[in-house]
Amino acid sequence: MIQTRGEQFRRKGKRGEKSAESFLIDFFDIYEPALDSGIDFIGTLRDSPVPQSVTFHIQVKTAEEFRARREDPPNQLDQWLDLLRRDSVMLFYVDDEALSSDQQSYRYLLLHQWCLANSDCSDKAKRRSVTFDLADFKKVTRPDFKAAIDREAVRVAEARRPTPDLPFDEIDIFRKVGRLDALEVPICVVREAVSSQSFGGDAHTAKHLRELAFQNTSSHGQPPSLIDQWARRANEPPPANAKAYQLRQLRHFLRFIKCTDSDEIPSIASFSDRGISVWGVLVQVFPAESLRMVERVVSRTNCSQEGMMAAASLLARLGTVGDQSFERHAQTLLDDMLTHLDADNTLRQYEQFRVIRQVLYESVAVGMISPKQFVDFLHRHPFEWEMRLHRRYYDSPCELPHFHRLFRKLNRPMKRDLLTKPISEYHIERLPKAVIRQAVETGGGIV
Repeated sequence: MIQTRGEQFRRKGKRGEKSAESFLIDFFDIYEPALDSGIDFIGTLRDSPVPQSVTFHIQVKTAEEFRARREDPPNQLDQWLDLLRRDSVMLFYVDDEALSSDQQSYRYLLLHQWCLANSDCSDKAKRRSVTFDLADFKKVTRPDFKAAIDREAVRVAEARRPTPDLPFDEIDIFRKVGRLDALEVPICVVREAVSSQSFGGDAHTAKHLRELAFQNTSSHGQPPSLIDQWARRANEPPPANAKAYQLRQLRHFLRFIKCTDSDEIPSIASFSDRGISVWGVLVQVFPAESLRMVERVVSRTNCSQEGMMAAASLLARLGTVGDQSFERHAQTLLDDMLTHLDADNTLRQYEQFRVIRQVLYESVAVGMISPKQFVDFLHRHPFEWEMRLHRRYYDSPCELPHFHRLFRKLNRPMKRDLLTKPISEYHIERLPKAVIRQAVETGGGIV
């Protein structure tokens, strides 16, 4: 009987699925997925390294071109990305030619690893089809495969859970490139979300805020609420060149956190408003990996001044991330930095001043020292040095961007801004009146 080409493909696919199942059953308890799910098997890991049950969604292919199509149950790659929020997705290739000769030859690709290597994955998900390069698939050997799925189980179990202050996870970050600097939620918005909803608890608040940030909001003719203002900013198209810049920063950051102990460390973020605003969000989404790498940066004897200042700023973000173990680790690293700096004496050089100043400021943000100690340090040095630091940080010839940020910190503070409020007030008092007048005239208070 002559088979059509379609029948041949289906027969080949069934043979591949059967072979894959016979191998995978040694590692997983295998279940049938829901109909039209775009997945061939669901597996729960046996002998898991974590106490929680970790689910793997497994798609099997025998063709050398491994594609996810938009015509498949709606937007297949987008569905897979959503699964990564709580589970793992694995693409599993079966070599059909090897099967024909009664040999077994398999390759696999963990979708999470592919996303890290393809930080524009959200844009790719919008295409009619996405091709996964077989060269990116790892050849299966039993010991290496077991080690890889164990690491993936640990990743799933330890994945950061969204909080009201940052109601986004890794997959959201890939989808929001270009607006990363707008994703943190001010305390006043969190409080409004809690008071205006019938639900309680951080998880429900975070879910509500995340949903608002992924849909267009409308006040129906009413003045926009604080939540509306934040959600609109998170939703609006990125400014010119912002997406390209943030995508480069995301790729740089992912290279940074993927370094092994034997690798040379890539440079940390630039100490600038533009760089820290992006990396400050990313380190909170990848806290464990970020702490490991920042610790390596600050422990280097040849760490640059810019690197030390950037590291201190990122440690302050990690020191208010909402997880006590991460916060303690970040505070310990900041304390070690303080121990090795001469913060008690009057300094003669600006270059010395700016490093110690930054570590002191971030130590206030995480509650290690008082705002008074920081202000006392400023009093021992020319105030022009402080203004010079901010002009360079904001890449501005004047103090106007600094005032904009102070206004935001005082009126719509993030959690990390609460303890530094007296410092922001001190700066406002010392800024030239002409700067404040200019900010008011240009509407600069709205940040």
